[in-house]
Amino acid sequence: MFGLPELIVIFYLVAIAFWIAGIVVAIRIKEKKALYILLAVLSLPVLMFLNKGVSIFLIKSQIVSTFKSSVIAFAISTVVICALQISIFFYMKKIKNRTFQTEGDKK
Repeated sequence: MFGLPELIVIFYLVAIAFWIAGIVVAIRIKEKKALYILLAVLSLPVLMFLNKGVSIFLIKSQIVSTFKSSVIAFAISTVVICALQISIFFYMKKIKNRTFQTEGDKK
């Protein structure tokens, strides 16, 4: 039986897998390569940094006051990070497919 901490770890592993896949897709994009590689590489660290900032804000402003509520807030933010990382990956795939289609049209 999985508990909440194990579920959080699974979501972070999924986010890391999509982060690595996004970097690989960004390397294969032909146009504006540096911009997309920078977006792919910095996406997960920036999301984690924002998550930490929001968590600190919630604790300092007494919105999250108990340990149970802080764990639930952390779990929700982990799911949001995972969802954003997956959406960034699919955005990179869309850009890569669009650049390959325009290359085919030019030939």
